[in-house]
Amino acid sequence: MHLKKEFKYSDALWGTVFLVLLLVTYQIYLPGTHGVFIFDDLPNLSPLGRYTNFSLWDNFRLFILEGSSGPTGRPISLASFYLNDVSWPSLPSGFIRTNILIHLLNGVLVYWFSLKLSNTLELSKNVKTFFALIITAFWLLHPMHTTTVLYIIQRMTELSATFMLAGLIFYLSGREQLKDNLKKGFSILFLGIGLSLIFAVFSKENGILLVAYILVVEFFLLQPLHSKPPRYFYYWLTPAVVAPFITIIIYLGLHTNPENFANRNFTLSERLLTEPRILFDYIHHILIPDMADITLFHDDFIISKSLLSPWTTLPSIVGLLLLSTIAFILRIKAPVIGFAIAWFFVGHLIESTVLPLELYFEHRNYLPLLGIGVVISWYTSRFLISKKYKIITTILICILLALNASITFQNTKQWGKPLELSINWYHSHPQSERMRQLYLSLTKLYNTKPDMIHNQETNQLNEDSMFYVTTVMLNLADTCLANDVSPSILESVVHEIKTHSIHATSSIALTDFFKNWQAGKCDTLSTKDIESFLLKLSTLNKVKNVGVLAHNIHLSLSELYRAQKDLSNTMIHLDKAYVYHPTYVLLELRAATLSSAGLNEEALDVLDDTRLLKRNIRERLALTIQQKELNQLKQIIRKKK
Repeated sequence: MHLKKEFKYSDALWGTVFLVLLLVTYQIYLPGTHGVFIFDDLPNLSPLGRYTNFSLWDNFRLFILEGSSGPTGRPISLASFYLNDVSWPSLPSGFIRTNILIHLLNGVLVYWFSLKLSNTLELSKNVKTFFALIITAFWLLHPMHTTTVLYIIQRMTELSATFMLAGLIFYLSGREQLKDNLKKGFSILFLGIGLSLIFAVFSKENGILLVAYILVVEFFLLQPLHSKPPRYFYYWLTPAVVAPFITIIIYLGLHTNPENFANRNFTLSERLLTEPRILFDYIHHILIPDMADITLFHDDFIISKSLLSPWTTLPSIVGLLLLSTIAFILRIKAPVIGFAIAWFFVGHLIESTVLPLELYFEHRNYLPLLGIGVVISWYTSRFLISKKYKIITTILICILLALNASITFQNTKQWGKPLELSINWYHSHPQSERMRQLYLSLTKLYNTKPDMIHNQETNQLNEDSMFYVTTVMLNLADTCLANDVSPSILESVVHEIKTHSIHATSSIALTDFFKNWQAGKCDTLSTKDIESFLLKLSTLNKVKNVGVLAHNIHLSLSELYRAQKDLSNTMIHLDKAYVYHPTYVLLELRAATLSSAGLNEEALDVLDDTRLLKRNIRERLALTIQQKELNQLKQIIRKKK
């Protein structure tokens, strides 16, 4: 009886500690709610206000069907943004607060998952709870997560992790249930993991790694700890988990195409040489977080050109191979260490290997970081059992968590002061073109004068950055505002684009420049100058390979010719813009342009040809919603005949 009371008291105590941990985490992140929309937030969230002619339900469906961040469109993530606001422009605070709450929810799932894992470890009940709490505290409070939680668009990473964690909990629950009830166990495994996988992938594509994480838990932790698989377990594991994992490997193998890197400032081989160094940099900052190095962008990270350039490339590759080997060697004797290594590397399987993505992002560690937390918590729990190391272990783990919480709090306070944050980041990474762009854009937002670091090394643009051309285009837009642009400057911009990699962000800068010119802020440039500039850009193969940039160039040319009442050229460039990025809005614009010139039959033909709007299932669904408005436009045109 006394024992039962003790456990009840202990459960209440641990529950209170966990709630306090969640509240402390919320308070630590709260200063960050004063942030602003930056970079990818804008193109992904601005469509919130694009559709005004439809019902709220149709607006919602069109918004989530329009996603272009990945192959799936990430409709689950987009749906969550719609819950924050249904119009644009909007206030960022609500979006950030929701991100923080999702982070807390993920903390609950990490705690639950850790408790499930602890059932396989030789720990007493109270120590198991402590084990789960330390993992959760390390994960929730880690400074590296600030760029995931406070960068609004990275809710996609958070939600993908939410459903992967849910899937892992279903997996452990179903595996346990198989021992007593096969039917119930397999129902949990198939339905729970199946639904979690679907929701994870449609939040962000790396959600497919759920199957890889399951294999890591199974073969690097459970089986080495003599957790015997239940009956018929492999009948489920092979088709439901192993087969999708093999599919991932095959997919990555098929995408090892050097041509995919045409618009990057690095090649496939350079990416493969550089990523091992980045992985060790991640590990370094997980174990020893440094506030100055926890930043949103790392496009100034030095690219490896060969095994010895820089010299750390070869040791990093060797270290990567050694760690992978150690994970398998220690799988039986020290399964927790083997599990942590395998978990971390598997978490980077998609975003840090052969796909032509940007090289370095801290948000890629949102779930991989958990493996290191398991190791730290495991050995902390083991030492706490020993009277000899109990006090020193308690002191050390408290110091570690306090340091993490302190650095995270300092980071979130800076996120709540965006201009100050951008200045600090830019001073820490003067060769980062993205940091430069963020700093300059925020000085415009807050209507302050840029206070660039006054030395030649910093003010010189980093030509090795993939965002170099974007910065050149932004400088062009600023020079236009100062009415200091000449045709020779336009020629130099064309030359820079010819000789450097182009990123999609260049399209926004080009649009800003063109709008500034349209507003009469570049008197030194004639219509012929702008026409010649845009036509030269439109012929470059590099530009053609960046669809959104080519789309915006042709759209700008169509506006240029429309102002000159040149119907032929207006339609030529509207048609080309439509090919690069077909939307129903552009379809209507093409038809309306023809109809306004009295070409009603041709306008109806344009509205009837919706083939490019039906390239995938998402676009077909969107078109069914928009069809009513297209039909109304057809009726208006028919009446004009």
